[in-house]
Amino acid sequence: IQGLTIEDLAIVEEHRVLRHDHLCKIENLDHLVLASKEARILPGCDVLTRSGLIMRHDIIKVPIIGKNNNVISIFSFVNDRTCTVNLLELLDLYISEYANKKVAVSYMLKHLDWSRFFIHEPSHSELRVLLSIYYHGEDRGYVALRLNKSFKTVQKHIDGLKDKLRPHENFKKMVSSLRLVA
Repeated sequence: IQGLTIEDLAIVEEHRVLRHDHLCKIENLDHLVLASKEARILPGCDVLTRSGLIMRHDIIKVPIIGKNNNVISIFSFVNDRTCTVNLLELLDLYISEYANKKVAVSYMLKHLDWSRFFIHEPSHSELRVLLSIYYHGEDRGYVALRLNKSFKTVQKHIDGLKDKLRPHENFKKMVSSLRLVA
């Protein structure tokens, strides 16, 4: 009963847990469930999928109690919480996983399915501006304040984003549609 369950092995096999301490906590979760005979949750476990995308999971383990009030099995499952992660935080996770910012941006765009809007991928800074606009609206002054950048720098990144859009895309229309997609 103790140790990594088949579900745990599938998580570890299909995904690489990004933080070693989470891998240790996954292994210890069975012991906690056995000792307490209560369900346990490991929240916010960040994993890297085989396709290179980052996911945030809650790992949940529930004891199955037998006739003698002992734990006869442990039911394990995963709750995918990736859609609840702030996209700026998710970008930071990609940056920390992939040392090359260009590669990190590429995976982030793939993750969000936003690549289709661009002829050329935006830079890391341009994507941060776009994500801030996504959350806070198109008030460039407010975006500059949120990102701790000058108004001129934010405008430069917006111009860079506009230059990288596909010919049929309009910046305002794209930002509106991003809110519908994500």
